[in-house]
Amino acid sequence: MKPCFATHPSRFSNPTSPLKLRPPKSLNTALIFDLRRGSPTPSAFFAKLGLIERRRFFVVRQFDDSRVRIGVNGSSLKPTRQRQLAHVTFEKIQEEPAYRAAGKAIESRIMSGSIKPGDPLPSETALARELGVNRSTVREGIRLLEENGLVRRRDGGKRLFASIPRIADLGTRVSRAMVLHEVTFEELWETAMMLMPRAAEHAAERARPENIEAIDDNLRRTRAIIDDDPGQLTELDVQFHHLIARATQNRALMLSHEPIGILLYPACTALFVRLNVKARLLFAHEMIADAIRARNINEARSWMEKHVVDFRRGYELTSLDMSKPVGDGD
Repeated sequence: MKPCFATHPSRFSNPTSPLKLRPPKSLNTALIFDLRRGSPTPSAFFAKLGLIERRRFFVVRQFDDSRVRIGVNGSSLKPTRQRQLAHVTFEKIQEEPAYRAAGKAIESRIMSGSIKPGDPLPSETALARELGVNRSTVREGIRLLEENGLVRRRDGGKRLFASIPRIADLGTRVSRAMVLHEVTFEELWETAMMLMPRAAEHAAERARPENIEAIDDNLRRTRAIIDDDPGQLTELDVQFHHLIARATQNRALMLSHEPIGILLYPACTALFVRLNVKARLLFAHEMIADAIRARNINEARSWMEKHVVDFRRGYELTSLDMSKPVGDGD
């Protein structure tokens, strides 16, 4: 087999020198003729050729217009321009504390269903033996699981049981994260405006008799203390919206609503003190409850929208700053 290129590879060190070609049979003769006429530089030739040629004497690889690597009989020569290597940095590997690893091992068994909610956990001694750690390490891991609501002790006893985290506990943790992230009242209000009208709509469609009874009980207690302590009225207002979310039978919506109820609705206390909106709040609650009881989806959604919009108007009338983070005091 004839060599692909008659020129010695050292000629490539000068990219401006003409390239003399002896075309092999496998190459397109029209292409070679055109290249001969143009006397291309090596890089231009390879770019136009657009492939990798392997022959007995030469191995040519085109990386791009500025980098050409040539080998002769298996040896390799340096490219005319060295490729620049990117500077890469690596972070140090952080070893996980043993108590966290122990907690995750127990958590994975609970999340996989191997240990179901209500099932007792093995003793600390048995867990330490199975995990190959000390009892104190297991105890610290269990403490993390208790904080997350995955493990609970019954009636103050020592025996541990797997459990489902309470919605209120999850809402508290999420609300703390919102405070640390400096979420504003404006952002919470926008979220409530997206969630609560749909919640009222689904509640009108799906509410069970026990849900409607709980809502009616909330209204009775609200009427009884309407002119009393604004703090009590705020608590009943928060509870009313929680009951609406619960009546949807949608657990994801209930979990999403919980932190909003913790952070947004208590701000109504300031409105109760500065504005005479107690009767207006009770009327809106009654209209929403009537629509849910009557299974009137459109009416329930409409009145909930009006109710959430009223909250913003109250803030504007009292010159309270909606752009202020929820963690700041009034």
